[in-house]
Amino acid sequence: MSDQRQENMHPIADGILAGLGAGSVFIVAQMIISAALSKPFLDPLRIISTMLLGRQALDPSYSFATAVVVGLIFNIVLSGLFGLIFVFILMVTNAPTASGPVIAWGFFYGIALWLVNFCIIVPAVFPQFSQFNQFWNGFVAHSVFYGAVLGLFTALSHSRAVETDELQMTKQRRYGYR
Repeated sequence: MSDQRQENMHPIADGILAGLGAGSVFIVAQMIISAALSKPFLDPLRIISTMLLGRQALDPSYSFATAVVVGLIFNIVLSGLFGLIFVFILMVTNAPTASGPVIAWGFFYGIALWLVNFCIIVPAVFPQFSQFNQFWNGFVAHSVFYGAVLGLFTALSHSRAVETDELQMTKQRRYGYR
């Protein structure tokens, strides 16, 4: 990786922003999938909120607005954190930065998140997540609508940095400054 490229890398911001973008796509996909499976549209947010509020957030007498807002905020936090971890993994492994491989890495990262979260942690700690359809809300949502999208946004971030490098070099050649 060139020194010029490293100067324009902002891995923390890139990871968080890519994670937030992917998390937004992910939660919308989760809600659409839930509705398509004849579940309430906002059920994913309500179920996510139980990680902080406890299972009582699923009770019909519990404040719907509170559960949905807490679920949305927690989804945002987790999405940014998982995006940051993804970019860190790419940096540590010195993974290729071309779009195709980064999107593929994202897809497999999404599968890994699903496996760890839904197959190891959830059954023991958050059994209410078993309400999700493990294929559509689990595997597909995590691999395609979070992981692959995370890879795409990360690749776009890389391409933005490369364009910035090229623009700086053009300015330097043309005008003699940085």
